[in-house]
Amino acid sequence: MVKRFTILFAMVVALVACGPKAIDIQARSASAMAVAVNGLSSALRDMEQKEGDDAIDRAPDKATAKLWVKAIEDKWQPLWNAHKVLQVSQDVWAKALEQGGNADAAYRAVEEAFCRLKPLLPKTIQLPPVAGVLCGGA
Repeated sequence: MVKRFTILFAMVVALVACGPKAIDIQARSASAMAVAVNGLSSALRDMEQKEGDDAIDRAPDKATAKLWVKAIEDKWQPLWNAHKVLQVSQDVWAKALEQGGNADAAYRAVEEAFCRLKPLLPKTIQLPPVAGVLCGGA
């Protein structure tokens, strides 16, 4: 799943960043981004679930397990918040393309949302090198 996100994200960046701003290219990019974001959702959900399951398995008692699971949920919350902003901005971009809105501004919002999410992602999620270009080389 993570590998699929990486490939789709690289495709989106390549399509959008290569110069032409034709609606059909942006529409394909928005569609690919939606698939990538959805795939990322599944991968992240699985990672958080595994972390919680592992904590429950290691906990010496039920009360400790509850505390550890709550700590895991709290740790993941900023990532989920940033992920939601990315989803919403991607939806706005897609609607702008469909309805003739300001697709360039909407895409910039997607970029910004991605760059806020990127540093929160687990280190096991590998992004293509070009992702650094979107986020100022970070």
